Amino acid sequence: MMKTYKADLHLHSSHSNKPTYWAMRKFNVPESYSSPRYLYQNALARGMDYVTITDHNAINGALEISHLPNTFISSEITSHFPENGCKIHLVVLHISEMQFGEIMRLRKNIYELTTFLRQQRIVHFLAHPLYAQNDKLTVEIIEKCLLLFTAFEVKNGCRARRFNHFTGQLIGSLTPGLMERLSDKYPSLPVGPTPWLKGIVGGSDDHGGLFIARAHTCSRQGETLEEFLAAITGRQSWADGEDGGPLTMAHS
Repeated sequence: MMKTYKADLHLHSSHSNKPTYWAMRKFNVPESYSSPRYLYQNALARGMDYVTITDHNAINGALEISHLPNTFISSEITSHFPENGCKIHLVVLHISEMQFGEIMRLRKNIYELTTFLRQQRIVHFLAHPLYAQNDKLTVEIIEKCLLLFTAFEVKNGCRARRFNHFTGQLIGSLTPGLMERLSDKYPSLPVGPTPWLKGIVGGSDDHGGLFIARAHTCSRQGETLEEFLAAITGRQSWADGEDGGPLTMAHS
């Protein structure tokens, strides 16, 4: 029986300390109190082969465990569509400190940022694609995301099954004809050789230390980290684990 390699690709530590929500910022409350070492130990205990931490616009948590085996540096980046200010979250995987600095410099413009990520061949995915961060998500923005991104999070451990299922249905329903029409509609956006085929990932989006690895990414390839990440870009990965709901969201 072939081994399945696993990683929770969406995980937050106490270094996610600049909350999106105004009330948390006002009271100086971080989005997580989990230490990086705690996350590392529990992710391995729950069957993960590789461990990364994806704090919001930060890599301090990932750096704290970067000396430990089977770890890599990642971050959840807040970026914007300049035409209407729509805010989105994308996760960048296996980056260097130098690359992170450039990512932070470019993140205000999603087009400049994704151009850099493609140039650097940095594996990345759009997190919770249909979640409106600032009520500016439109059909046009979703269409542009389908052209800009080659990998999508279709199972988020904080989100309800209905939300995750609909996201999976959307990504799974893409066809060559649809993508050709979107390419004609937005001719300046990139289109790969098979844009209707997307990489699939899952992550717990854990903020409270309770649901580490609840949702995760799986691959038959993964004897090395490079092979595991190549499975995502090669459309050979899949999402597994449990969906969330109001209770998981409240705990997080």
